[in-house]
Amino acid sequence: MKRWQGWTIAVVAVVALSGFVARALVAKKSEQAAQSASTKVPGGLDLAPGDVLVARTIDLPRTLEVSGGLKAVNSAVIRARVAAEVKTLTVREGDRVKAGQVLGQLDTTELELKVKQAEQTASSTKSQLDIASRALENNRALVAQGFISATGLETSISNEAGARASYEAALSAVALARKSRSDATLVAPISGLVSQRMAQTGERVAIDTRLVEAAQDLYNPPSSAFRKVILPLSLPGVFAGSLLTFIPALGDFINAELLGSPNQQMIGTVIQNQFLDVRDYPLAAALSFVLMVVITSGVLLYARVLGTEDLA
Repeated sequence: MKRWQGWTIAVVAVVALSGFVARALVAKKSEQAAQSASTKVPGGLDLAPGDVLVARTIDLPRTLEVSGGLKAVNSAVIRARVAAEVKTLTVREGDRVKAGQVLGQLDTTELELKVKQAEQTASSTKSQLDIASRALENNRALVAQGFISATGLETSISNEAGARASYEAALSAVALARKSRSDATLVAPISGLVSQRMAQTGERVAIDTRLVEAAQDLYNPPSSAFRKVILPLSLPGVFAGSLLTFIPALGDFINAELLGSPNQQMIGTVIQNQFLDVRDYPLAAALSFVLMVVITSGVLLYARVLGTEDLA
């Protein structure tokens, strides 16, 4: 082998070795760069559905907190206009009343006696007025004939005027006594709800004593109040009572058999006959299943619409 060929092989070997070394160094640098990048950049996080919140635009209502009592716009207090004993008071707090409705009655025994006394006084003064009127007419005739002087006539005129005034005063006393008797009837001045009841039956009250307070219910008609207030509040009880009576009535067959006639059939009686008399067990089981589905559907409907917390 020639000398230059040996040198050529040596150079090629050195170049090839240098290439392998350089490639190994480049691969090592790439691996180190990848490792450093993986240590700097964190991996992805798995989020649960509850950790994700979608932002959206909503209206924030402005509220104002207030403190104090709540009072109706219009209210009226029924007071005792006469001193008497409470005979009847037929309304309670929360009852609905109408304008002009009679709420109660005070005892009118004393008032009846006062009316009778005033009428008798008026009758007495009427008799005195009649006597004075006849005396005046007689004196006028006597004066015209010249039997008595004019002074006696003036006295008769004064007596007749006094008797007439006494009679008119007695008539006013009769009217006042009758008004006091009519004031013994307690009447609602406005339509609304009874907010307070301050007196009881048998209690003797003085004049101007507060008996009942009626508050107008913000112009809400009875139909709207029943639909928006009374019905929603009573609906859980109505539905629960319906279930309590509906379920035993569906499965009852003893009462229907004892009290009913052969022409009247209930599903409980039909199921009992299919089991015991006809012995058609598949049909009886199917009817029982249908009955159970109906009852379960009613209970589930109650739980969904009204909630299970009202079931107790």
